[in-house]
Amino acid sequence: MKPLYAITLFIAALFVCGCHSAYSTMFYTGNWGPTRDVQVFTYAPPTQNYDEIGRVVAEGGITVGQETLLTDAVEEAKRCGAEGLIKVEFYYDTFYDQQGNTF
Repeated sequence: MKPLYAITLFIAALFVCGCHSAYSTMFYTGNWGPTRDVQVFTYAPPTQNYDEIGRVVAEGGITVGQETLLTDAVEEAKRCGAEGLIKVEFYYDTFYDQQGNTF
């Protein structure tokens, strides 16, 4: 029974580390149709006036790169009807074991 448990745990760990998804929270109840092009503003907001219609969050495991997360965020923004993503940030959670070591 122990080998089966180890294999199952290993497969579950691979699944969790390689997963990625995006979700959104809309600030208004407007009816925006899907868009085709989404501009990405990482350092400075756009120079033209804009309305923030929602928030998009892309999450992934430790093996998921920034490019994949950004692609997920852009696809979610398109689905929501956004024309741009502003204030794009990447950050990583740090996990600690019981002795205080990071991994």
